[in-house]
Amino acid sequence: MQPPLERFQSLLRELFQFDCQDLDFGIYRVLNFKRREIEEFITTRLPQRVDAAFARYAVAGAKAIEPEFKRLMFAALC
Repeated sequence: MQPPLERFQSLLRELFQFDCQDLDFGIYRVLNFKRREIEEFITTRLPQRVDAAFARYAVAGAKAIEPEFKRLMFAALC
């Protein structure tokens, strides 16, 4: 099973239909022209933005479970 970020990246590539070289009209012409920039966003900038967005929740999550962790550690030592 793919990690969620990789699955999302695959879905974006499917949405932009990068695998269909024969699409060369209308919006597809623009997408083909911008393909390199779109792929760079999907592979590089998107993971950075996802990590930044979820970083604050990781800290909040750790703070939320800290009292339970301390309680369990104290119970294990006694």
